[in-house]
Amino acid sequence: MIHLHYGPDSYRRVHQVQTALGAHHTVRRCDMSNPEELERLYEYISWNDLFAQGGGKVALCWGLKEVADKERAQQLLARAASDNNVALHISEDWSKKTLTKEIKALLKGIKMEVCFYGASSEQEDVAYLLSQAQQRNIVTDKRAVEMLYRQHQDMWAVHHELERIYLSKGNAEHATVASHVHKEKEVTLYQFSRAICAPRPSLKEKTYVWEYILSQRIDMFGVMGYLGKVGASAKMAKALSQADIKIKSGLLEPDQAMLEVVLK
Repeated sequence: MIHLHYGPDSYRRVHQVQTALGAHHTVRRCDMSNPEELERLYEYISWNDLFAQGGGKVALCWGLKEVADKERAQQLLARAASDNNVALHISEDWSKKTLTKEIKALLKGIKMEVCFYGASSEQEDVAYLLSQAQQRNIVTDKRAVEMLYRQHQDMWAVHHELERIYLSKGNAEHATVASHVHKEKEVTLYQFSRAICAPRPSLKEKTYVWEYILSQRIDMFGVMGYLGKVGASAKMAKALSQADIKIKSGLLEPDQAMLEVVLK
């Protein structure tokens, strides 16, 4: 059987391939653009190995676009596709879902399972990162993963940062992550006010500075008072006034009311 994994989302692709290979003791690896490696793999899957361990013969390949000996590659693929004792996984970083004419010609008549790993939303990425961290027994939470994701905009970077923080601090929960992140980039009240009161504020920047102010446990009444003094717009002044009323009437906690101001 052949499994083609391809797409620009290397994080999900690599993890899915690793999961598929995880139960096998021996995995052959092959750069198919290398004629010698291609030939060795063909010989390997062609052997009638009576002593093959449970699960049969398993191989991980790449370099399909750069194959030099296309005839041999087609023979290998046809053999792997027709042999239930063979599991051939091909992993490629091709960005487009539609396969090129050359690849279609190479794979013509070959039965295989195909999975494309394309772009996904922040919400989907955060949920996947959180589930992967929990599978690795890393103590973390959604807010922590979101903070790192918005800082790095890269799933591999978040993966490694969660591990680094967890190993050094004993957990990677939001408070710990916030403390770690903001040691690298501190935010002053002035910078906070500039981000919140900007004519066209960036939601990403507003969220970042808000996370920092919240992590420092700064008195929200002090924050609101500072925003009122630095020449906020009429719109901001109205938002602060409404937040003050909601706090004093018991409708919202100070940090909840301030979050409403930030997101307006």
